[in-house]
Amino acid sequence: MKAVFADTFYWIALTNPRDSFHHRVLEFSRSLRPKSIVTTDEGLPELLTFSAGDQQLRVLRAAMVSQNIKTM
Repeated sequence: MKAVFADTFYWIALTNPRDSFHHRVLEFSRSLRPKSIVTTDEGLPELLTFSAGDQQLRVLRAAMVSQNIKTM
């Protein structure tokens, strides 16, 4: 299984079309096609905290996190 590490920067850029790095991160993700993406325990709460000011992004990112998180 091919896995890659993603930090908070990656998640913010990937999930926000208005982010200046969104297209680069999206292209990177498509080219890599990992089987799984690994992040730290702090990465996802940081993403949700960053989203606190935008209700639409907060709801979308919270759904993404709850649907895709796997504990090891």
